[in-house]
Amino acid sequence: MKIPPFKVSKLAQVLGVQLPTALSALIRKVNSPQAHDFIYAVLSSTDGGATWAPVGPSQTVEESIQLARDPGQTQEGWNLSIAVSHTNPNTIALGWRIGPWIGRNTPQAFSWEEHGDAQNRPGFSAHIHSDSHGLHFDPHDPQGNTLLVCSDGGIIFTRDLCATFDSSINQHLQNLQFQSYPGQSGGANGASGVSPHNPGLTVGALQDNGVVFSSFENRARNPWKRIIGGDGIVSLLLENDRFLFWSNTDPPTARIAKWNGTSFDAAVTVPVRSPSSSLPAGRFLSNPLGEPVLRPGFTPAGSNQSMYAVAACDASGTLGEIWALFADPDGGNAVWDFLAAINPAVDGPATAIASDDGRTVLIGTANGRIFSYDSPSRTIKTLNIDPAIAAPPGQVFQFSFLDNGVLIARFATALLRFEPGRSLWTSVEGNGLPSKEGSFQFMAVDPARTPLILYVGTDYAIHGTWDAGANWLPVSQGLPVHCHPSTLRFVADPDGSRRLYLFTYGRSVWKARLN
Repeated sequence: MKIPPFKVSKLAQVLGVQLPTALSALIRKVNSPQAHDFIYAVLSSTDGGATWAPVGPSQTVEESIQLARDPGQTQEGWNLSIAVSHTNPNTIALGWRIGPWIGRNTPQAFSWEEHGDAQNRPGFSAHIHSDSHGLHFDPHDPQGNTLLVCSDGGIIFTRDLCATFDSSINQHLQNLQFQSYPGQSGGANGASGVSPHNPGLTVGALQDNGVVFSSFENRARNPWKRIIGGDGIVSLLLENDRFLFWSNTDPPTARIAKWNGTSFDAAVTVPVRSPSSSLPAGRFLSNPLGEPVLRPGFTPAGSNQSMYAVAACDASGTLGEIWALFADPDGGNAVWDFLAAINPAVDGPATAIASDDGRTVLIGTANGRIFSYDSPSRTIKTLNIDPAIAAPPGQVFQFSFLDNGVLIARFATALLRFEPGRSLWTSVEGNGLPSKEGSFQFMAVDPARTPLILYVGTDYAIHGTWDAGANWLPVSQGLPVHCHPSTLRFVADPDGSRRLYLFTYGRSVWKARLN
């Protein structure tokens, strides 16, 4: 048993027996199923584990797993749980990829009842979410009808053994899992956002629970509301308070919605205007990687539209094409225009993309290459890493913009600083830079201070530097240990107050007022 360590001495103490003692196998032989991650059998023991047999009158493996439909796989144990009723040992609950299932063992038959989530299942409860991680019969219920379920949707409970469900206790749990794509390790762009004009308006992309938003009204925060389901992937608030988002729902296209003061209007899909070789005019970007333009300032000659977001996307899914979202000053008539292409076969797909004002777009790749696209001249060039330093391994995750053309590039375990005078990227090895807290998770810049302050997160804490990385200080007061950052966002409210928002994977959203 790898985790946790199994101690015979602890077991002997619990059982009240003296050492030395001996252990013997409960099950001496198991014929493994061909598919290792699927349900194989349900066994029971009536003699404290000395002997085992499949449940059911005939005690056959086949009889024990006659479920109404395939319960799916456990995703290598990610979702797998079982509980036995304290009032009736012949009643069990099983959590799997779907469920919960209630199993009833009687002299006549062993039967399963499915109680799954409502997606594509008429009559099932919308309170239930798939991927069950824990089941527990409430021992304070003498009837044995109260069951608690822990899943990727939080905690739900039933007081009538799965006839009805309730998820209201989730409202007070700080457990929202905000994404950080691509992949969780190190994070990337575009998982969540905060409005620069409507204080408290916050959006985010959740694992398994779609894209959500929350706002302030009458000095109180409204509950989170879902705008689309599935796995939320990217969720951006643009400068004009248009909400640009996408999830893995079918079709997984980039959509945009307008804030009306209390909610978002119906979302529309953003079409391609200027086509690429893979996406003709009128088509849509599917599963792009993107970020908002922080200070929109680039408007092409002969146009009244400005660049409000940048993205990487192509029809083959290799993220080799670079795009920009242009819109009217009020955010209307949004369209995608093709900018340039990189070579995913050589450089790897784009894994980071950013622009401060729309005039310059930075592109980072899976192979650690960095490119710069100049919007007025429509040219792309390579930004080289100083040959005197060891290039960081792996992909580029994010860019931040500091004073006087200084840039910061975030890799999983290193930060690079672009020095305009030398036109090279060099390493950041400042005093206080965390080196034993795992990978760097996300960055944000406070541009309202001079000099600008850069914040960077690790799995443990948030750190800040006021001199482009020469010195660092921790700024994590009030945060839980292992805060699991997925996105950091700075926002200056209309009243002049400055706030830093931290979106986390599994610990919801936190904010700090900067002074």
